[in-house]
Amino acid sequence: MFINSLLKSLKNKGVNIYLLIHDLETLRFVNDKTLPFRMKLRMKLTESDTFHSVTGIIAHNSIMKSVLVDKGVAEDKIVSLGIFDYLIPNFQEKTGLTKNQPIIVAGNLAQEKAGYLYSLPAEPAYNLYGVGFDESRALENETYFGSFLPDELPVALKGGFGLVWDGESAETCSGVFGEYLRYNNSHKASLYLASGFPLVVWKQSALSHFVLEQGCGIAVDSLYDLKATIENLSEDDYQTLIKNSKRVGQEIRDGHYLITALNNLK
Repeated sequence: MFINSLLKSLKNKGVNIYLLIHDLETLRFVNDKTLPFRMKLRMKLTESDTFHSVTGIIAHNSIMKSVLVDKGVAEDKIVSLGIFDYLIPNFQEKTGLTKNQPIIVAGNLAQEKAGYLYSLPAEPAYNLYGVGFDESRALENETYFGSFLPDELPVALKGGFGLVWDGESAETCSGVFGEYLRYNNSHKASLYLASGFPLVVWKQSALSHFVLEQGCGIAVDSLYDLKATIENLSEDDYQTLIKNSKRVGQEIRDGHYLITALNNLK
């Protein structure tokens, strides 16, 4: 591919090249039986060439870093990002958040990405923002607000937690997109935190490690556990999550995580 030829040419000229991973297609589609083997092989070779043509790599997290090391990439050329930064011009801080407000779901709401939205338990309630939602199949505990421009979305969001969940099932994250959460950092997590909301994440996701270490959200195995998990939070517990989410959110809006990763690569 042209990009890999360019990278090798620049490297041969002594140019340092640093790669920030957006997505790893080989991880995202490893279990997709509909994808032809030749396409998977092409993805694998392209990614491998790219990894070996750059000076340093910024992986999403330590789990993704371990996968790259297993693929033969030198460990000392990889650093973990932690979480994606998310800049919000003219940020407006949220006030009056409570744990009993609806759960926020933002992003691609189409069946293939978020099929779980059509099989949620009756509680808690959910506020939905994004494209692809089939309003004719909306559940009684769902309110759909439509889609927004990126700069408008943080202001529009209303709720008590931001949900990071993918796949067809509310019982666990499943399918191509659900399984991918074991390795990647979802951009919507950064949106929620930058907007001031604590997270709800899948307990088996890579992101759960960051969330629990930073104290900026809760992790559940199933959305059927979510109602009880929230009920068991005291108001002090919830306000601690809010405080930590605001701290991490400020760092995200300041570009702290990318700046730190780049400094660690030098």
